[in-house]
Amino acid sequence: MRQSLLCLTGLTLALILLSIPISAQYKIADQVGNLQFAAPIFPDDAKYLGLGKTGPFTLKDIKAPYVLLDVFATTCQHCLMQAPTLNALFNMASQHPKTKEALKFVGSGAGDNELKIKAWKQMQQVPFPLLPDTDRKIFNVLKLPGTPVTVILNKDGKVIWSHIGALENAEATLKEIIKTLKL
Repeated sequence: MRQSLLCLTGLTLALILLSIPISAQYKIADQVGNLQFAAPIFPDDAKYLGLGKTGPFTLKDIKAPYVLLDVFATTCQHCLMQAPTLNALFNMASQHPKTKEALKFVGSGAGDNELKIKAWKQMQQVPFPLLPDTDRKIFNVLKLPGTPVTVILNKDGKVIWSHIGALENAEATLKEIIKTLKL
């Protein structure tokens, strides 16, 4: 009897979740605007992004036509599994002639503070800027279903490419990005 009740409860929850409209989240070609980010934690991060000022910055302040935004959470197991693949993708994109100047990487820690971001960056050996999104503003603007989610935005805040869930193959992802961006 108890097992049947648990199965029925699980089935009911699944049906409720499936009935939530997918249209509530962003789509390719949606405009998310000129996202505002927290100040870079490390000076090298500000230099990598080409920021001419200290403090919070916007998408348009980043010196590249495209920004790969990885929205993660330090408590997310899928984000933990994705970290080595994302690091490899960054290293390949930073050396590839078509993407090294055209694409900058930024990680946004949904619900995470600066202390958690610093620990994650060190523990996962993340080579690109990670920024706290303590109040989940970026997460909410993108209307994300969860983490991890990786998107590429242009300077106008238009979603050009997206991947929901953990990236599994850096080389295949880079090829897909180059093809999508027509670089």
